[in-house]
Amino acid sequence: MPLKIDTDGDNWQAWSRKYRHEGSAIPILYVVRANGDMAYGKSGSKQGDELPKFLAEHLATAGRIFNDAQLAAIQGAVTDANKALAEGDAGTAVKRLEGLKKLGEPGKFGSFATVALEADSLYAKLVEQGQGALKAAQEQLAGNDKFAGVLGIVSANRIYGKLPELRKDLVSAERDLSKDAELKEHIKQAEAVDRALALLSLKNGKKSAMSALETVITRFPNSPAAELAKAKLAELGAAVPAGTDGPQGELRTWSDATGKFQIEANLIGVVDGKVQLKKKSGEIVTVPVDKLSKEDQEFLAKK
Repeated sequence: MPLKIDTDGDNWQAWSRKYRHEGSAIPILYVVRANGDMAYGKSGSKQGDELPKFLAEHLATAGRIFNDAQLAAIQGAVTDANKALAEGDAGTAVKRLEGLKKLGEPGKFGSFATVALEADSLYAKLVEQGQGALKAAQEQLAGNDKFAGVLGIVSANRIYGKLPELRKDLVSAERDLSKDAELKEHIKQAEAVDRALALLSLKNGKKSAMSALETVITRFPNSPAAELAKAKLAELGAAVPAGTDGPQGELRTWSDATGKFQIEANLIGVVDGKVQLKKKSGEIVTVPVDKLSKEDQEFLAKK
C-alpha cells in the first residue's frame, strides 16, 4: 500500500526517528514490510523502467500478501483457536487452524502481516503441545501407569493427528500399542474414555459425555478406565451410577489427619493423588490423599 508523508508535517518527525534512511535529498523512498521492518530507505527517485523493477524486487521479499477477506478469515481462526485453548480444547484449536489450508500451509504462511504471524506462532505452539503430549504418554507407558500412557497416545492422536508434523509419529505410536498383547484391554478402555471426553468439546455435548462416561463405568467395572470416568463425572457434578462402586465402595467413616474432619462416604476412586468420595446424599467430595488420616491412607494402600 503506497503511503506519502510530507517532510514538513508532524508525522515526519516520528517516522524519521523510527525509520532512518540513507542520504539527505528529497524524495526519500521507503519499503516497509507489514510487520513494520524497513526493507529499504534511501534518498532519490526511480525513473523510467527503474520503478517497476524496484517494486518487483522488493515485492519478492515482502512476503505473502493477503487480501482483506483472507486476513479476516485468518483472524477469525486465530480468535477461535485462542478461545478454544483457553478452555483447554486443543482439538478445536487444531481444527480451526487446519481449516486455513485453502489459504496456504498453516504455520508457514510466509507473510509479514501481524495476524498471519500470529497464526504461524499459534500453529507452532500446537505442534509443540502435541509433541509434549506424545512424549509424556510414552514415558507413562514405559513406567508403571500403562493405562494412562495408552490413553495419552490415543487422545494425542485424536487431538493433534491432523498436524502433518506429528501425524506420522502419532500413527506409529498408536500402531505400536496394537502390537502389544498386554495392552489390548487397555486400548479398548482408553478408546472408550477418549470418545467420552471428546464429546465435551461439542456444543451441548456435556450430557452425551456424561452418558458415555457412565457406560465406561458399567462396561469396565473396577478398571483404571472406570476410576477415571468416575472422577470425571464427579468433576462435572454428576453422581456415579448406582451399583458401580464395587467392593471398594463400602460405606465407611473417613477422617483427616487431625481427626476434626469426618464424613461417611463410599470410595469412588483415587486419581492424581486425590480420593473421590460419595456421601449418602450423593454429593461428591474430593480430598488429597496426604490430608487423610494414617488409617485411611493405609486402607487406600490395600485397594
